[in-house]
Amino acid sequence: MAIYSGVSGVISAAHKGLDGRIHGHTWEVIAWWRNDHHMVDADARKIELDKFLAFFDHSELCHELLWGELLAEHIGTHLKCDSVEIRRQLERIYARWERSE
Repeated sequence: MAIYSGVSGVISAAHKGLDGRIHGHTWEVIAWWRNDHHMVDADARKIELDKFLAFFDHSELCHELLWGELLAEHIGTHLKCDSVEIRRQLERIYARWERSE
């Protein structure tokens, strides 16, 4: 059985759509870490996630982060998460990235 701990944060950012027009979204980001027989300090993880997300909040995302899946992978890779979910809750649009073993 695998046990995971997660923390979340929210960013509001803009990006250019496929038509080249700029528009914005609010994303909820949920980062998950696997607990292997030890407890994860959720407060420390929350601070780490918030600090990382602050770079993107109220900015224009670069073309390489155009899609939620790409943003999730970028966050997961940099924070060494096991999984990252991206949710545009009001639009009912979701993306998820998982670290491959």
